[in-house]
Amino acid sequence: PIRTNIQFSSNQTNDLRLTAGPELVTDAITRPREGFLTGAVADIKLSYRIKDLTPYLDLGSGPVYLGIQTPEQGHAGFNFLNQLGVGLNYDITDNISLGFKYRLSHMSNASLSQPNKGINANSGMIALTIKF
Repeated sequence: PIRTNIQFSSNQTNDLRLTAGPELVTDAITRPREGFLTGAVADIKLSYRIKDLTPYLDLGSGPVYLGIQTPEQGHAGFNFLNQLGVGLNYDITDNISLGFKYRLSHMSNASLSQPNKGINANSGMIALTIKF
């Protein structure tokens, strides 16, 4: 999967930060059939910096297009993706950090069509962040 996250924050001087921004989602599906998931999620992150380490909690929700038929969601089409994550960033330099994240995601079509059993996913992520 490819995730692009752009965060906006005020010029805060304390270690506690609240940031928000869009996360662009592009995931390839390979099993049991090939397909894709694409969309955009509004993401909010609460973090607290402790020297070179920054633990955080983030949550997001937004529209996505599921480009594959599934037993849980039926035909390919519009869905909502909700996600909750916890992570830790380590500052390598002032402008570059390495991050590790666990995320729980839930996707459903909000009963706009049937079936709507929903799809849940647990994922681990490794991220390289460049600040400019």
